[in-house]
Amino acid sequence: MTTAQQMSAAPVPLPDPVRLMPGLRAPRNRWAVLLAGGDGTRLLPITRRLYGYDRPKQYCAFGPGGTLLEQTLRRAARLVDPDRIVVVVSRNHWREALQCLAGWPEVTIIDQPANRGTLPGILWPVLNIQAEDPDATVLVMPCDHAIGPPEEGEAAFAEVLEQAAGVVHRCPDELVLLGAESETVLDEVGWIVPGDPVLGAGMEVQSFHEKPSMDEASRLHQQGALVSTFIMAARAATLIELAREHRPDWWLALSASLEDHSFLPRLYDELAPAAFSHEVLTAAASRLRVLPMSGVEWSDIGTPERLLDALTLPFERGPTAPSASLTSGWRQHVRVVS
Repeated sequence: MTTAQQMSAAPVPLPDPVRLMPGLRAPRNRWAVLLAGGDGTRLLPITRRLYGYDRPKQYCAFGPGGTLLEQTLRRAARLVDPDRIVVVVSRNHWREALQCLAGWPEVTIIDQPANRGTLPGILWPVLNIQAEDPDATVLVMPCDHAIGPPEEGEAAFAEVLEQAAGVVHRCPDELVLLGAESETVLDEVGWIVPGDPVLGAGMEVQSFHEKPSMDEASRLHQQGALVSTFIMAARAATLIELAREHRPDWWLALSASLEDHSFLPRLYDELAPAAFSHEVLTAAASRLRVLPMSGVEWSDIGTPERLLDALTLPFERGPTAPSASLTSGWRQHVRVVS
């Protein structure tokens, strides 16, 4: 992959669970794209208190189990060979990414000149993956989520994402989203209105609504809509086709950059930011399927309040938990913020 920076750090023992699911041998054309290029602006008051500077939440450890990026890496490694995991970062957070990935020598990092939204954050690595593996299926996973319980929830999550990959195998032109049920109306999230079930292929999607007003979100919640986790599975070719259809400027610019990377900084500076949910998912409901995540407690940790709620989930146990004093300190700060 010509644009990738391959890690050279010596491997270290990794905590369980990082192995592929029992009895599973990952198809070599299955890749995972881990989105770690965001700035996490809504949690900066907390991360600044924890680390002394504005550190994006995906590079932070809020409880046992390591940083959110490290936890996401372990989830991906249940389903994908490590040398098929690609982590997308922004250049201004390269140092933090290297810290989190020191024990993952086979993982590939692709850096962007800047954070310009999730559409280029997905399209750029997927274009590189397809150039190497034209038949690739891609699992897209944001790196700022909490999932519990630590064993049952993680296993259930891996199972439903494996099911999503199976749906893509049977329906290669579809994009499969994972949806979460919510007891309350959440703001600043996407909502998926499910349609009819399809045997062995999840449910159709009637409509996708990205960050509606609270009144509209309440109506969707009462209607039985699922919260979009932004975790998805699709063929690389499908993701590229959807980006080309709905944001041809980004598709054309990044496609041309595969042969000449020198223009990337200028392109990222000149092109308007693009959010994949807003630009693609809202306009392509007929191409979407959704799988509900049953048996999984999930949070996007998108606000200080949701971060505090996520701490009630038993986090995955791992070797890099923050100190008790640090944990209690940021808990106190969350209460102030909220």
